[in-house]
Amino acid sequence: MGDSGSLFKIGQSVASSLWSVVTLGLSSSPASTATEGTTISTEYTSDLQNRHLANQSIHLLLILSNHFTSDVHRNPYRLALLHFTDTQDSPTNLPDSEPLPWFSVDYRCLYDVLCQTVHTDQSTLLLYMLLHRNQHFKAYVISRNNIDQMVLPVLRVIYTATEHNSHHIYMSLIILLILSEDDYFNKSIHDIKLKKLNW
Repeated sequence: MGDSGSLFKIGQSVASSLWSVVTLGLSSSPASTATEGTTISTEYTSDLQNRHLANQSIHLLLILSNHFTSDVHRNPYRLALLHFTDTQDSPTNLPDSEPLPWFSVDYRCLYDVLCQTVHTDQSTLLLYMLLHRNQHFKAYVISRNNIDQMVLPVLRVIYTATEHNSHHIYMSLIILLILSEDDYFNKSIHDIKLKKLNW
């Protein structure tokens, strides 16, 4: 009985440590903390935890989808990421695409989130992978009327190049190159009227 009790404690300790890593130690913090006379609200702490969990999740997704990418080892995560379709449409194969996808995602939500987070390295890499290899998502992005919501943050990353690493700048340039290969994108991007930018 003593061995199973200590094994349980070890398992609990490992699970607790792993949870602490995933949440970056925020799960054990109190809901409201006083720091230098200011109080961090429960809503802010929850938002911060969600961002850290989202960042860790996207890192995990990128690691899983880029591990064993040779043809000898068919990576199911990569295949799923590169072939999912929109939940709003019925799954169809585009020309030169592989078999029907395993799952669907709401492209509108994914697009909105990527527009808000494309200034981060991991979101830029995910966007690059989706535009480069997922024909369904690329067609969706190019057809958007609000493509400026994605292009402007990418341009801002390039404009503030001294604040970003070279890999992030390179991926941002490649994203613009992929998008600019399409005639409809080129026409629609030139029709957009910009208001004064603060950068």
